[in-house]
Amino acid sequence: MNIGISGYNAFTQACAPGGALVGVKQHGQYACGSSNPSANAAPCFTTAGAPVAGAAACTAASGNIANPYYLAQPQGLMDPGASYAPYATFPGNIGVGNYGSFVSPNVATLILNYKHDRWAVTPAIQYAAGSRYGYPLATLGIDPSSCAGALAGGPDAARYPYGVAGSALGYDATTCGNTIDIPNPDTGKFDNIGAFTGPSRFTGNLQLSYDMSSRITAVATLTNIFDVCRGGTTGAWTNVTGVASNKVCGYGAGGVGTIINPVGNVYNPGATIQPFVAHSYSPLFGSLPFNAYVDFKIKL
Repeated sequence: MNIGISGYNAFTQACAPGGALVGVKQHGQYACGSSNPSANAAPCFTTAGAPVAGAAACTAASGNIANPYYLAQPQGLMDPGASYAPYATFPGNIGVGNYGSFVSPNVATLILNYKHDRWAVTPAIQYAAGSRYGYPLATLGIDPSSCAGALAGGPDAARYPYGVAGSALGYDATTCGNTIDIPNPDTGKFDNIGAFTGPSRFTGNLQLSYDMSSRITAVATLTNIFDVCRGGTTGAWTNVTGVASNKVCGYGAGGVGTIINPVGNVYNPGATIQPFVAHSYSPLFGSLPFNAYVDFKIKL
């Protein structure tokens, strides 16, 4: 994780010669990836991938490509000695490991029983508090030193939220050959492990029994009469148009894990971005279907 974060810092001016993080260690590791200034900490790059040191040389006429991270705030490294939410497989690079904790912090079941004559009614309501989710390396962005082409016009605000130094052109994402780990575009940082709380779950079940005789009892079990999820952390990824929020019972990796990654800033202005890759996290639909069972208990 810290390799990915320091690799991002290496593109910021804090890791340029004289920058605030040059030679600085956090939790025993260099915040810029090494003790020396970073060659990638440049305000722009040529289309051949060479860093351009001075902002005055980063002009539209030169055809140089603006660095979208140069003016961004550098990010702090993770503390190996800190406590984190327990994951079945600890998250690593994007697509590696689990994206949510397997622990539900609070669970409860309310069971009632009413019996009259031959009838017995037993309703049960189950509650499971939302588990923690979130991980630092959830999103990839373009490596500006790998972009061989620029777009006409100035850099757009959506892909350059921190602005630019100079007047270089915005990158053409279709010409960028590499990616790096970048902060979650929705939160502006590398999210902590278990930074968010998922929705809580409420499930209702019912059992009915009837003594048909002294030896035969009929039992009907109705499960998941209702199964809804509510609450949890609110973010840009939790408000999905056309999706019933009470059917979303968790959030995982944006896209489909190792198959399709979240879009990050790997797109060009005007592109239509599909909702399931628009954010670092996407909804998980875990609503349970209604089931009914009928049993007969016979005493011999």
